[in-house]
Amino acid sequence: MRVVGAFLLASVCSWCLAQPAAPIRLRNENLYGVGVLIKYPVVIGTQGAALNPIIQRWIGDSCHESPVIRNTYLSRTTYHGPKDCLAALSKACAALLSAVGSTLLAMAPCQAEIAANVELDRAGLLVIGLYNFGSIEHGFLAVPNESSNIKYLNLDTATGRALGLRDLLKPSYTAALQRMIAGSLRAQFHVAADKTLKQAGFLTNDPPIPPEVEVLPDGLRLSYRVGEITGSSVAPPDVMVSYEELSSLIPKDSPLRRLFSR
Repeated sequence: MRVVGAFLLASVCSWCLAQPAAPIRLRNENLYGVGVLIKYPVVIGTQGAALNPIIQRWIGDSCHESPVIRNTYLSRTTYHGPKDCLAALSKACAALLSAVGSTLLAMAPCQAEIAANVELDRAGLLVIGLYNFGSIEHGFLAVPNESSNIKYLNLDTATGRALGLRDLLKPSYTAALQRMIAGSLRAQFHVAADKTLKQAGFLTNDPPIPPEVEVLPDGLRLSYRVGEITGSSVAPPDVMVSYEELSSLIPKDSPLRRLFSR
């Protein structure tokens, strides 16, 4: 009976280590056309106290990337979390509206949204994707100026460490991964064998490794930003590279091993 009890206790405690709970929503709207929403997950369990500040600080650091903040004096301020960011976005929206003037016909001429969601919670890895959107109407015709980007936080739940490619792959990964990315783009966009990527409309024949990496159950998703390898009017592409393709680049002690060795 004691053995069974100990097993159940261990099972419950392992579940308690880090589990995402319902997301928190912070919202600010008013009649003057300001609409701001920030949504982010919280972690419950014994490790929540350590992981939640990391997640919230990361969201605060992402506040600068909102187009609503980027072109104001508020971009020089440090934001420690979602509440700081909400106040800054609301203030920036109000300042931008007072500068350009609002119209009675515009329902929401200044909008900002930062939405963070749990994308993966498995094998001691917690992956959060953040969507950052901003829109401000300007000019006589109230033409919206919109911008958005996506970024990812890959956390080791045992240590609270944010994981990048250097933590996941062998030190010599760069050249091989770039070849995989170029091959994936050629296949994804049906680039003929006798054409270069530039001839197919890309800005470069040697696409760099993008800064945004998302750990998925079956591989890595690498996301480009607007204007990095395609024109600014074209949606930036994502590249999926499977763990099977990456097998020679994944060291034995990589956290990725937990995903496909279970």
